[in-house]
Amino acid sequence: MQNGNFLGIVELLSKYDPHLSEHVKRAQELQESQKCMQVHYLSTRIQNEIIEPCGSFIQTTILDDIQKAKYFSVIVDATPDCSHKEQTTMVIRYVKIVDRSKI
Repeated sequence: MQNGNFLGIVELLSKYDPHLSEHVKRAQELQESQKCMQVHYLSTRIQNEIIEPCGSFIQTTILDDIQKAKYFSVIVDATPDCSHKEQTTMVIRYVKIVDRSKI
């Protein structure tokens, strides 16, 4: 299927998780038969509700690491994409301090 990145990852994970596999298979069968499934958690709204806290957690973790870092740098660049819309990229490089006694 060509469902985009999120559903592509869900389909990939379903190959290794029997519960997720069953859920995806049932959702696909109901969609193909054009019957409405009560809840399947695969809609774009639900995808965004799952992605948002994941992104927030990652952002918080990175910001915590940067605040603890002794050295960091920020690189910002902008360029138009093929539709002439400006795309800005920000790269933050930092030295992560690792406590070797906890490894």
